[in-house]
Amino acid sequence: MANAERIAGLDSHSLILDNNGFGFPCDEQICVTARLSSLRKRKELVKEIRVQYDILHFNFGTSVIDLRRFGINLRDLKMYEGFCKVVVSFNGSDLRNWDHRNVNPNTPYRSDHTVSGFLKDWLKRYRAKIWMRHVSHAFVSTPDLLQFLPEEKCSYLPGVKENVRNISPVLYDEHAEPFRIVHAPSNRKLKGTQVLVDAVKSLQRDGVPVELLLVEGVTNREAIELYKKAHLIVDQLLIGWYGGFAIESLALGKPVMAYINDDTLARVDAEMRKDVVDTFVCTKPARVKDDLLRAIGNRSSLAEKAGKGPEFVSTWHCPDKAIRPVIEIYESILNSGSMR
Repeated sequence: MANAERIAGLDSHSLILDNNGFGFPCDEQICVTARLSSLRKRKELVKEIRVQYDILHFNFGTSVIDLRRFGINLRDLKMYEGFCKVVVSFNGSDLRNWDHRNVNPNTPYRSDHTVSGFLKDWLKRYRAKIWMRHVSHAFVSTPDLLQFLPEEKCSYLPGVKENVRNISPVLYDEHAEPFRIVHAPSNRKLKGTQVLVDAVKSLQRDGVPVELLLVEGVTNREAIELYKKAHLIVDQLLIGWYGGFAIESLALGKPVMAYINDDTLARVDAEMRKDVVDTFVCTKPARVKDDLLRAIGNRSSLAEKAGKGPEFVSTWHCPDKAIRPVIEIYESILNSGSMR
């Protein structure tokens, strides 16, 4: 996002305050420990950035002075008032809670589930209220997250993937054997990995020549090389929308299967709804095995889906296009006269 903003003429910089395990590039990285001993350094950073920038755009619902295990939640947000404007992006687990069941009965965010217990749900709701008291605008990366925030301060922003600039489609060989499925779970419980593993094992027991490659514990660059080996990419199977893994795979010209929840799909405009349905191999948790078998038996259809991927990414996720509504909101915030 920062690169796209610079290309558009803004003086924008990206800063990471944590380990960058996936190897994504950034302008500056400060490894600050998540301990109470880091408070002084964090406060100094707040004082520096609040006068250096007009807008601070935080990511994943976190801020600089945010040490949750010590009961310190978003302590710096009130420190920016009168200095600069604050914007935040939410990406999923930072906001989604058990209320998600109201729109998605397959949600992995269950009150009795280790992914999101009662305390975490309570904490997410509490933190969202803090953000809404101090933020000028909130972006969400998936449409279902709109239900958790007030409409007047929130908008859906399709994921901005800077690295798609450097991803070129690869030749799709529909005839290669065996049929290879690639899945990259950053969190197995959230992504529905077991649903996929069970479906593939069942197909293998039935004599279907299919392989499953799970991509875990590697850098983003290494992962993309593994994605190239796939006949079919399988993304999220419980959340009800697609993620960054799917965007990269589509840019490679790979067909992508994902669970697209009907309610979530209805929250985007008609043009995007049509493109999602035309581009993705849509499935549901209860029919993953049947849909995989259908895909394996109709590879020409997969090849057709694969050909639509790069255009879909160019239309909805290319940074230069996706950043335009963000800049419009930045300008609106700066012209509003409000001190938040």
